[in-house]
Amino acid sequence: MKRERWARHAEAVESAVTRAAGCRPIPGNRVTPLIDGPDTYRVMREAIAAARHWVHFENYIIRSDAVGWAFAELLAARAREGVRVRVLYDWFGSLGTSRKFWRYLRDAGVEVRAFNPLRLIDIVSLFSRNHRKLVVADGRRAVMGGLCIGCEWTGADTPDGQPWRDTALEIEGPAAAALDQAFAVTWKIAGGSIPASDAAADV
Repeated sequence: MKRERWARHAEAVESAVTRAAGCRPIPGNRVTPLIDGPDTYRVMREAIAAARHWVHFENYIIRSDAVGWAFAELLAARAREGVRVRVLYDWFGSLGTSRKFWRYLRDAGVEVRAFNPLRLIDIVSLFSRNHRKLVVADGRRAVMGGLCIGCEWTGADTPDGQPWRDTALEIEGPAAAALDQAFAVTWKIAGGSIPASDAAADV
């Protein structure tokens, strides 16, 4: 019974990764579960801080609260150090984020794009949203899961002080390159382009 339960969990995780990356399962990875915001955000920050070439940061909601600004300051610092940093946010999901927040990132040299902003001539497209939550460093290390960026996921903005329950995975290995390629596809949809020097190799 325990083996069957583990097999079902493994299959669910594999299916989630396949949907997020848009490709087949890729063996040879080290995968670490991350429980809730404090644990996940710590690993995200470690990956960003350790990046040597580029950071790709994608999320549905990136709030301009204490958590969001902590990430913004780290991303801006890495950009000033010469790391190529790209941030992709969903226009609708991050509707409440201050313009000052995006301006701060851009002024530091971060490339920032909104996914599917409002176009009055094409209201129907407003229903197409990007819910992926992903950080990739150098195409080698990735964090993906269900957490947006905001104080709710640390407990700082909840009535009982408990973080919203959510889970993510830290992925080290060839699957991180596939996730980086998935980011590149969505970045292109948002009107950007990524040079070959900042693109993960095929896996």
